[in-house]
Amino acid sequence: MTETKEIKVSTTDPESGYMVRDGKPEGFFYLDHRTVDAKCNIITDVHITPGNVHDSVPYLERLDRQIQRFGFSVEAVALDSGYLTAHICKALQEKKIFTVIGHRRFHPTKGLFPKWKFKYQPEMNTCD
Repeated sequence: MTETKEIKVSTTDPESGYMVRDGKPEGFFYLDHRTVDAKCNIITDVHITPGNVHDSVPYLERLDRQIQRFGFSVEAVALDSGYLTAHICKALQEKKIFTVIGHRRFHPTKGLFPKWKFKYQPEMNTCD
């Protein structure tokens, strides 16, 4: 038997996304993703997505847009724990951008290991 996932669609605003997050109201929303320069805290980019799109999804595309649009030479980025994905880490390493990403405390679930126990091996494109 194949498990199917129900995707909720708003009848009044089908472009919005149904969001469920701890400590946030549940419902149809949009999210704004802002890029801020570290020197002056100036917002240099705003991108809107449906509420059910994870924050990390548009990140690399938005970073590339900043580099192309403004000619920024990005040497370092600081991101919150929502951006701690293998895809983002690998891409930033390939771009030779120094990266600091926060992490969430691991709450052990039987049989699962925290992300910090894995180390990316670029020569094999795997984690050990």
